[in-house]
Amino acid sequence: MSWNGSQRAEYLGDYLGSRVSGTREFVSLHERMSVLTDHSHDLFDKTKLHANAPEKIIPDLVSGFTTIPPREMDRVRRINRSELLTLDVTHPPTYLRCRMLEAFPCPPEISLTEEQSEELNTEVATFNGIMGNVLVDKYLPRL
Repeated sequence: MSWNGSQRAEYLGDYLGSRVSGTREFVSLHERMSVLTDHSHDLFDKTKLHANAPEKIIPDLVSGFTTIPPREMDRVRRINRSELLTLDVTHPPTYLRCRMLEAFPCPPEISLTEEQSEELNTEVATFNGIMGNVLVDKYLPRL
């Protein structure tokens, strides 16, 4: 796939994802992922901190991911707007991806009730220990 085709595929994937969750939620995800990328050292710190209790790594990361202060979100948005290139050339800059999504807004096609959301969270939480072990195995030797 050519560079241009790869970039177009990213935009299409973003649009399709935003149709599932809704534009606002999908843009928020992109912005939060930018913060996570900017704070990747937190992943390593949490991996070291919980090396003997890997089931705690993912819940700590999720907690940090969902409680990002508005001021930090604004800071990352400013950084994203000044971004000329990305580390992975197949991915367009985050702010351009968000602008494209906002130009074609759509409501969520799938919504969960609070109960369904809790059930999903409970089911996904069963993998916390497995994913924590993967992170410990992958990153702890490098730290």
